[in-house]
Amino acid sequence: MKVWVWGDRETADNLKAIEKGLWKELGQATKDAARPILAAAKMKAPKRTGLLRRSLGIKPWRKRRRRVLGVVIGARTGFKREIIRTRRGFKAGSRKAFLASKAGGDGRYADPVKYLHLVEAGTKVRYQQSRHGRRFARPAYRGRVRKLAFLEYAFTMHADAATRRILDRAWKALGRDR
Repeated sequence: MKVWVWGDRETADNLKAIEKGLWKELGQATKDAARPILAAAKMKAPKRTGLLRRSLGIKPWRKRRRRVLGVVIGARTGFKREIIRTRRGFKAGSRKAFLASKAGGDGRYADPVKYLHLVEAGTKVRYQQSRHGRRFARPAYRGRVRKLAFLEYAFTMHADAATRRILDRAWKALGRDR
């Protein structure tokens, strides 16, 4: 939003104050509008260890010069844990145990920041390669990871409602009814 005012200095200062308050309100509105998307993504996230689900969060961002703001919904840092095999499957170890065993730990570790994109978008079929870079006559099937797209699904389900929330808060901040 750009506003130019020639003439009265007091009017120009009042417009700048309104603009500053509006940007603050819009920043809070985008963060609040992203909460239902985050909740839907957490419900649809796959649960092997529960680590990916716990690591999902909201990070607001703003570019002041271009006057653009938004939020990022994804895996937060600081959730790297040791994966413990149990009779029922896998579970994530505690953060305290992870930090204590960091020096000499020899277990398997998982960091959701490193594998969220693989779970969301999937991978293609991989084959065993020979030492010379050629495929074997009958390639050994190495599998693929199926695309889950739980973040994309959550966004498409709640995008219209989030846009409406942001616009309603903007109009309310301006003191008008929509």
